Amino acid sequence: SWPAQEGMPTLRALPSLLFEPAHAPYLSELSMSGHSLSAVDATNPPFSAHLFVRLAAVSLRGNGLRAVPAGLLALPSLETCDLGVNEIGELPAELRADALPQLSVLVLESNLLTTLPAALFALPCLATLDVRANP
Repeated sequence: SWPAQEGMPTLRALPSLLFEPAHAPYLSELSMSGHSLSAVDATNPPFSAHLFVRLAAVSLRGNGLRAVPAGLLALPSLETCDLGVNEIGELPAELRADALPQLSVLVLESNLLTTLPAALFALPCLATLDVRANP
């Protein structure tokens, strides 16, 4: 976990070390809240289900993200995903319920969402969907 702290520099991209085959398979939780990762897709490779086999919890809260990072909502081990307080205007069109069999908590509050894809409501384990404070 690398939370931003007052007076400390913030990250502009996810550390490339996270995406290396020697490290990614062992990562189970990623918390990178409160940085400036607004261009994460331009600077990082996509999240790969083949690499992030154990990643169960992700928080990218408060980063100014304009889009969901590529591949994030296709990780079969993902149980909790917090993308709140960003600038996300839409969820990926390729969102599929069968790609997220474990997802039980999805936080999308305080973004720019105006619609939600039907596939979201077909997620088999989704128990908490937070979409407060969207237009």
